[in-house]
Amino acid sequence: MKKPRILLLFVGGTIAMEYQSDSSLSPGQGAKNFLDFIPELKDLFEIETVFIANVDSTNIQISHWERVATIIHAKYQDFDGFVVTHGTDTMSYTASALSFALKDLGKPVVLTGAQLPIIDLRSDARLNLINAFYIASMDLAEVVIVFGSRILRGNRSTKVSESNFTGFETPKYPTLGKIRTNIKLYNFHKKRDKKIKPDLQALYNDNIAIFTVHPGVNPKYLDCLIDNNASGIIITAVGAGNVPNATNSLVDSIRRAQTQGIPVVIVTQCSHGAVNMEVYETGSAALYAGAISGQDMTIEAATTKLMWVLGQTQNLAEIKLLMEQNLAGELSPAASEG
Repeated sequence: MKKPRILLLFVGGTIAMEYQSDSSLSPGQGAKNFLDFIPELKDLFEIETVFIANVDSTNIQISHWERVATIIHAKYQDFDGFVVTHGTDTMSYTASALSFALKDLGKPVVLTGAQLPIIDLRSDARLNLINAFYIASMDLAEVVIVFGSRILRGNRSTKVSESNFTGFETPKYPTLGKIRTNIKLYNFHKKRDKKIKPDLQALYNDNIAIFTVHPGVNPKYLDCLIDNNASGIIITAVGAGNVPNATNSLVDSIRRAQTQGIPVVIVTQCSHGAVNMEVYETGSAALYAGAISGQDMTIEAATTKLMWVLGQTQNLAEIKLLMEQNLAGELSPAASEG
């Protein structure tokens, strides 16, 4: 049988790190020989490798997202699927960003990494990478994270543990599949016509800021973001999307951002549930001041989506429309009711 053709895009992360003299981890030098650790993969798949970067994922920039998306688009018709090796800390951000950049994706794009470097005898890297290749050859058409025993929608995922070998979850969405003695997929988008390339829209605006609500939060810090011409602001609110509207009210600041054409998107700090800003006065006050509901998006999805939307338009009405629209499975149609 013909071997599945898989493009491996190497972006570094713990999976490719090496131990230093002080036992800390830093990007290794063996990126080009990465697949030599699992030579059996070459017997099962026809593999081509593209080097993007070899960085700790804390240092990932939007230029990396743009390059990964652009290369996948350029080589789209030459491969059955794509595997991206990436650090775990910001993997959910990259997976979300790619889901918006590759509109109407018809093949699998699989991100994976490891909690221990592949050179470590106890590493989870080998099995994660093997599973990623298998899943990249399956009937799947979206950006996913393959980690441990789970297959997760990329723009629904979040990192929940810095050491557990099942380090990711999608708390507001079912898993797409499980990896046991066999691999089972469900709740997923199936492959579409291989001849139709996705629409590449890999422009992002990184001039955004995240503002966290907490008891006693001072609105002057939100005002500082507005005065320094942030292109967009994400507010991580409490509960159903509630922000202070009495002492230290944020409502006037949100209204001022609106008048200056700066979108303010509200997401919840809760790991489950969704923003429903009409339930409490503290939420409705922000909504009537012009805030945009992030519904049940993760902070990673909301952040990268706002970056992506601002890369497409500066029109506040268009921004609101796109942020509240389900573009790549990042939010549930009835999230605001949940």
